[in-house]
Amino acid sequence: MRIEQFQYLVNIKQTGSITKTAEKFFVSRQVVSHAIRAMENELNLPLLIRENDGLDFTPSGELAVEKATKIVDAYQDFLNAVSTFHSKEISTQNRQGITIMTIPRCISSIVPAVVSQYQKTNPNIDFNIVSKTSDEILSNFPDDGNTIGLISYVDNSNGIFEEFQLANHPELTLTPFIEGQFYICLTKHSKYNTKPVFDDEDLKKLPLLSYSPGFCQLLPNKENLSLSYIGEINDFQSLCTLIKQDVGVALITLQEYNNLMNGKNFILKPIKAKKRLSIYFAFVTNSSCKSNVDLQNIAELFKNIL
Repeated sequence: MRIEQFQYLVNIKQTGSITKTAEKFFVSRQVVSHAIRAMENELNLPLLIRENDGLDFTPSGELAVEKATKIVDAYQDFLNAVSTFHSKEISTQNRQGITIMTIPRCISSIVPAVVSQYQKTNPNIDFNIVSKTSDEILSNFPDDGNTIGLISYVDNSNGIFEEFQLANHPELTLTPFIEGQFYICLTKHSKYNTKPVFDDEDLKKLPLLSYSPGFCQLLPNKENLSLSYIGEINDFQSLCTLIKQDVGVALITLQEYNNLMNGKNFILKPIKAKKRLSIYFAFVTNSSCKSNVDLQNIAELFKNIL
């Protein structure tokens, strides 16, 4: 069992609602329900009584909540203790640190590989990874020389980001570096695997899956699409499960497919839409501050991995 399952169970008891629990943990209701059913299957015991007018706990469920609460509390104590110890350890060793402010979409697919590669030659550098939206990164970029931002946007031809930078934050340097074109990802035997190329009409009809809630804001004509949010942010395991179950098809970039999904019996199909369906990535740095670390080297690693 995973710690998330215990957290979901405890919160359902506190709120009396699977929907409210899903909202608290920024996941879909389907993910919470699936996690609880997985617990029930593993225990071979019913934990919840599901009725049209609500839900209740079985006697076994009440006992499970009592024990799960202790597990969740112990887990939080563990995180707090390790975090405190790590902070003290870093301060005594005079280690340098780099903050990467990144959109959630890149946390699983790109950032870990960059950090791992950089620390091979710079073992005394510690990384602080902060998940924020592109707007939050630009609006709250720190006044130091040890932070690099990774943002995304649909199209910079209208100058939105450049205008924001010049008008509000002239100290920020924005460097676009790659375009990630979206593809349809599905299984070979999917009922949706009916044609070699998908078009605008297909996008309006297909149940589209995304692991990133902020992704919808990047889609052109998003009001005409049947986009569904599944899983936690960057939860590729849930995404892969629902694709295999043929719940829908996923919209992902080629880079994400190669880094996370290649070799797992998934296939990609191109999209031929009237408006190019792509996501662009850019670096953000504070040019007014002198850096103690080589941010340019980190930027090059991002480019190479992407």
